[in-house]
Amino acid sequence: TVILTGPGGVRIGTATADGNGVWTFTPSPPLANGVVVTAVARDAAGNTSTSVSTTVDAVAPNAPTILASNGVTLSGTAEANATVTVRVDGVAIGTTVANGLGVWIFTPSSPIAEGPHALTAVATDAAGNTSGVSNTWTLTIDSVAPAAPVITQVLDDVPERLGALNPNDSTNDTTPTLNGTAEPGSSVTIRLDGTDLFTVLVDDNGTWTYTLTTPLGSGPHTFTVVATDAAGNTGQPSGGFTLTVDTTPPAA
Repeated sequence: TVILTGPGGVRIGTATADGNGVWTFTPSPPLANGVVVTAVARDAAGNTSTSVSTTVDAVAPNAPTILASNGVTLSGTAEANATVTVRVDGVAIGTTVANGLGVWIFTPSSPIAEGPHALTAVATDAAGNTSGVSNTWTLTIDSVAPAAPVITQVLDDVPERLGALNPNDSTNDTTPTLNGTAEPGSSVTIRLDGTDLFTVLVDDNGTWTYTLTTPLGSGPHTFTVVATDAAGNTGQPSGGFTLTVDTTPPAA
C-alpha cells in the first residue's frame, strides 16, 4: 500500500500497487501547483519504506516558438527540457526535446510533401502539462527544378545590320541584347562561353532580357542560360546561341 501525504503530514490518500509494482492515484479535488507530495510504501507485514517526495507542477509551459525554415530542418525555442511536438498542417509529424537552454531542433523522418504548408509546435513539460500552440510558420516546399530556359532572340542594334540575329550569324554589335523565357519569378544566369556573366530576374510573364555591358571580343561566342527558382532549385541550361563578332572593316 502506498500512502500519500501533503504539507504537515496530512494524508491525501492511498493506492495499492499491482502485480507489476505499478500504482496510480487521482486526487480529488486536484492538488494546487507547488504542493509537495510525499509517498511511502507499507507492505502486508507493516514494514514501511523510506519516503520520496515530488512537487506538483500544474502550470503549462509557455507556447514554443518555431523559426523560419526551409522545411528540411526545423528549429525553435521552448521551455528547457520540454518535449516539443511538431505539426504540419495540424498533424503531428514527430517530437524532439528542447535542450537546457530551451533550444530545439527537429529533422522530419520523411520529407515534407510538395506544396504550401503551415508549421506549428506545442511543448509538453515533464509533468505532462501541454502548452498552447506556437506561432505559425508557412512555407511552400518546392524541390522541382525549373525547366530549361530559352534564348528566344539576340538583337543587333549597331548599323548597318539591325534586328534579330540568327544562330551562327556574324555581327558588329559587341554588346547585343539577349531576350528569352523561363519560369516566372525565377532568376536566369547568363553564361558566356561557359562562364557566368550576369543574373537577371524573370518577370511574371516568364520573360527576361539582358544587354551586355562589357564589349565582346572578336571571334565566335556562345551564350547559354540557366534558371534558378525561388526555392533554390537550378534547372538544366538552355541550348546554346552562337554568334561571331566581327568589327574589322573589309578591305577597300
